[in-house]
Amino acid sequence: MKIRFLVSPVVLAGTFLLTDAAQAKTISTKGNSPTQVEGRCGNNPGGVYFPPSKNGVYGCLNGDGSGIVCGGKGKYAKTCDTWGPIPNVAKPNTSAKPTQEDFDKHAAGREQ
Repeated sequence: MKIRFLVSPVVLAGTFLLTDAAQAKTISTKGNSPTQVEGRCGNNPGGVYFPPSKNGVYGCLNGDGSGIVCGGKGKYAKTCDTWGPIPNVAKPNTSAKPTQEDFDKHAAGREQ
């Protein structure tokens, strides 16, 4: 029982340290005006720009999963949050194509 209490914090800390959350960063809006963010977003393949909302929030989601969101009210008005691209671990395997035999096995399994 005592070992469980000692191991749990270590496992929890390791989980946080091994995630990609370290890629996220809060930066200033200096150099990241709505016009500048829109310009950079338009030069990115697959980039989608979000114009300022009524609360002053604007941003860009890039085709690779990275992005930036700026503005807001109060303490957030002069900050931007950025994050890196999606890790490559989630890419689907497109090289393996199902065969007719695979379909037949699947269909046979459903008939039972």
